[in-house]
Amino acid sequence: VTNIGCAHLEHFKHPEGILKEKSALLEYLRPPRIAIVNADDRLLKGYVARPDKKIRVFSFGIKQRADFSASGIEARAGKIKFCLNKKVNCILHNPGYGNVYNAMAAAAAARILGLSYRRIAERLAKFVFPQGRLNLIRINNIRFIDDTYNSNPFSLRQALDALGSFRTAGRKILLIGDMLELGREKEGFHYQAGADAAGACDVLVAVGELAKLAAEAAGKRGIRASNIFTCASSLEAREILYKKIVPGRDDIVLVKGSRSMKMEEILS
Repeated sequence: VTNIGCAHLEHFKHPEGILKEKSALLEYLRPPRIAIVNADDRLLKGYVARPDKKIRVFSFGIKQRADFSASGIEARAGKIKFCLNKKVNCILHNPGYGNVYNAMAAAAAARILGLSYRRIAERLAKFVFPQGRLNLIRINNIRFIDDTYNSNPFSLRQALDALGSFRTAGRKILLIGDMLELGREKEGFHYQAGADAAGACDVLVAVGELAKLAAEAAGKRGIRASNIFTCASSLEAREILYKKIVPGRDDIVLVKGSRSMKMEEILS
């Protein structure tokens, strides 16, 4: 279980509802009943610490003590470097800090199944991340971070951190689409997203009705009005990007939104 984030709240109402659903998986484990759990997640801590003779829980984390830990984390030039359990240096060809957690979860599973630390590091270095998952790509000599697969408040925060980790002589441009299925807290989540975005980007394009709230918040947090655009669809956003913003080779563009917003059309 990698984390308990604020996703699908329209159905689960609150994070504790998501915890209940995911933790049900532990109750139905077959022998040898092994679980791999994020020790840094505040809602999962109890499952890491709880004494349960029926389930063997292995933990991973960065901040809390865990069976599998990462240290010396460096994010630079679209890559993440870290040391796994103070035994082997690892590299991920992806700008997402959050993927260190995913890598540790995979490493834990690999060690349980008998792979060596050296072999784990080799495979992580060769891993090609799926399309739309914080992929660094170039289109017409413009750098894009393609995170179009889906979006929620937690994954957006991770994407903004990835954007912020880049050193560039040009602008940092964000195209953000609506985050859907967030229930009654949806307006607040989008407003907070805009406030967070103001600290990570220079230009913002908000796609969808909810994303307009993000644009409003970003303006109040310091992004100039001339650098904020709103529109209804990804195709409109594509027009704005290429005809009004006109990114250059020194700029970097992050594209993210919920699946039904079809943000990948911006990259086509």
